[in-house]
Amino acid sequence: MATMEKLTHVSEINQLISRGKEKGYLTYEEVNDVLPPDVVTPEKID
Repeated sequence: MATMEKLTHVSEINQLISRGKEKGYLTYEEVNDVLPPDVVTPEKID
C-alpha cells in the first residue's frame, strides 16, 4: 500500500473511531465500509 493510501486509510479509521465515541457504538456496516475486505470477513466478526 502506498504511503498516501495509508494516510487516507488512517484518516478514515480515525473518523470511524470518533463517530463511535460520539454515538457510543458502531454498526458492522460502518466498520466494514472502512476496513479493506482482506482485513476482516463478516464471518470472523461474528
